[in-house]
Amino acid sequence: MSIKQMLICGAAACVLAAASAAAAQDNQIEEVVVTARKIEENVQDIPVAVTAISGENLERKNFQEVRDLKALAPGMVFGGGNAPGSVNPSLRGQTQPDNTLSTDSAVALYVDNIVLPRAYGLRANMIDVERVEVLRGPQGTLYGKNTTGGLINVITKQPGSEFGASLRLSAGNYSAWGAQAIVNIPLGENMGLRLVADRNHHGTYGRDGAGRPSAYADNSFLRAKFKGEWGPFELRFFAGYTSSSLSELFKLRGLAPATATTPEGNQLTREAALELFGADTPAAWALALPIVRSYQFLPHYVSGGTFEARENDYARDVGLQMDYKLTDDMTLRSITGYRSLAFAFPDDLDGTPFTGTHPRRAAQDDFISQEVQLLGGDKHFNWVFGAYGSWEHGKEYSTTSTLPFRLTPTRLTQLNLTNGKLVSRSSAVFGQANWEFAPNWSATLGGRYTRDIRELISQNRTFFNGATFTCSVPVVFRPDPNFCLGTFSKTFKEPTWTASLTYKPSEDITTYVKASRGYRSGGQQYRGSGSVEAFQPFLPETVIEYEVGLKTEFLDHTLRLNLAAFYDKISDVQRSVIIQVPSTGATATVQTNAARATIKGIELDGTWRITHEFTLNGAISKIDPQYKEFRDFVLGDRSGEDWPTPKFQYSVDGTWRHETAIGDLSATLSWAYESKRNLAPAALLKTWVTQKGFGTLNGRVTLDVPSQDVTIAAFVRNITDKETFVAVVSFDRSLGWNVGAPGEPRTYGIQITKRLGAP
Repeated sequence: MSIKQMLICGAAACVLAAASAAAAQDNQIEEVVVTARKIEENVQDIPVAVTAISGENLERKNFQEVRDLKALAPGMVFGGGNAPGSVNPSLRGQTQPDNTLSTDSAVALYVDNIVLPRAYGLRANMIDVERVEVLRGPQGTLYGKNTTGGLINVITKQPGSEFGASLRLSAGNYSAWGAQAIVNIPLGENMGLRLVADRNHHGTYGRDGAGRPSAYADNSFLRAKFKGEWGPFELRFFAGYTSSSLSELFKLRGLAPATATTPEGNQLTREAALELFGADTPAAWALALPIVRSYQFLPHYVSGGTFEARENDYARDVGLQMDYKLTDDMTLRSITGYRSLAFAFPDDLDGTPFTGTHPRRAAQDDFISQEVQLLGGDKHFNWVFGAYGSWEHGKEYSTTSTLPFRLTPTRLTQLNLTNGKLVSRSSAVFGQANWEFAPNWSATLGGRYTRDIRELISQNRTFFNGATFTCSVPVVFRPDPNFCLGTFSKTFKEPTWTASLTYKPSEDITTYVKASRGYRSGGQQYRGSGSVEAFQPFLPETVIEYEVGLKTEFLDHTLRLNLAAFYDKISDVQRSVIIQVPSTGATATVQTNAARATIKGIELDGTWRITHEFTLNGAISKIDPQYKEFRDFVLGDRSGEDWPTPKFQYSVDGTWRHETAIGDLSATLSWAYESKRNLAPAALLKTWVTQKGFGTLNGRVTLDVPSQDVTIAAFVRNITDKETFVAVVSFDRSLGWNVGAPGEPRTYGIQITKRLGAP
């Protein structure tokens, strides 16, 4: 769909709404208050593209985890990779190139105003949520680095003033079950405690080559929140714990074509020939190839892999926010956050019973952040100034056993070890002011200056037979040449800013123009190996975005339509490329600043409360990303390469609510579509790594019985049982094959919630 077509559709929606406008005095859409600019404001009045949804509507749409938000905000998708616990959000085409501790996201995730820097351990249920705000576009002024695409802000419910409790039990297909308890305890006139516990599980969606269950999940979640007010002083504290056990199924997805010297499937076929027939000859290849091929065409949720892949994630979170009102118009705020994360998983990345490549990976990461804000002003002129600091210390290692027969025909055991300690320190000062300088006119101006230090201690090496090894760290980087340990440090300094002009021709219309700059931090080469060039740090990626927006309400506030168009200029795009090592002529794959690019896009989202009982929501996005320059030593000019996000998305959902003699009956049906998406743009075999365009249909019916304080809900996800792939790992240009992870099949279930008081 072209931008012109999208505008026509938006205009048609307005005409249709006007034509069918019934008397709807009591059907007005509720005002949505957000804190996108650190103060409470009506979302329709601010020059920021924000999609906000309440916790009640999240439940009605049956959103169960962070990745379900892709059906909420225009232009949002989630990536995969070879880590089942990683979520990797993407907005406006901005994506994370890798998911190690040394690379950062383009979309930040905040929970109760505290950033969670890593994409692991975030797939636990979205539990007891007040609302979710999705801010689209660079947010580098108020939220700092790694928000070049935007951010997701999850605000959980605060303790209330009345005692209440709830218990929810759920069950569904694939042996799914869940239990959730919430207790709200007032501790006096101005204090309260809120406790949340959740345990949920779903059984296997498929089987691996050994007949073991695969693609299952088991999650546990605990959170305690305290809130107290003493005159001008307010304190909010929370502590949480998440534990997840996740399994992901990888299937063989395509074999590299044969050459004059290699068979179809290249190294995997040769490995299979050695394991099956003890020979690495054309005759043995011919016998092994049909067997290897057969694993491409197994049922969608069946893999030929026999190496068990299961990830275990653990996360502990602590947050403390303190507000002190210095005057009626000025508040001093302190926000302190701590997160400890650990994960470990072995993986099978060939989808066959042969030993193609079986990596094992584990990490432990601690992150501390501190922010101080001074907020002041009134509705005509308000401002925020602040300072931020964070410290992160992580350890990550991975071992890879690849093609043991093929690469070591003498049966030596070869094991590649990547082992690094990473330290990141960040500090920043920032300020932003919003000024209504004339009736209906306002301006925003803000800036931030950030200093990042990224350090790496690398002990990368290759072991043989578990006894001898070669060091992968060049001697020039080792403090002691006789010890395999290299040290690396790099400092980055970047300014970010925003400037906007807003005009409100009427109470129901807001227009704005905005320019902003954001950046994603640079980093170190955690996977560096063998040469000085392979350990060179990569620099920050920067984006300057120009945006125009229109926010409107029509038909006596029963129809809301918001439009945003943007143009991004991206410099030093972070991508993986192959370089040549001048000293040896060999090649190495590194993370580097490989490209320049632009992204043009348009987004339309809206809500139409057609009657008192029926509400319609929708969102459309279209982006046009283009590399202006992208070169690779081996692959050459990559400027025509696919962008790793869909170019077109839309979603629509309708909710019908009806008051019956028993209680409030509601039904929601939602449809979300995304166009084709190349999950591994650098792959040789495009067909096997590209997910064709598809739509997902979900539904939920809820009956609330106030007289019994009971709510009963039934839901179905992926009603059409669409078979998709959500992640791909590509080896077709090197080892000779690709693998893909299937998406979820159709699931359904029932939930029963019993309430006591007002939880």
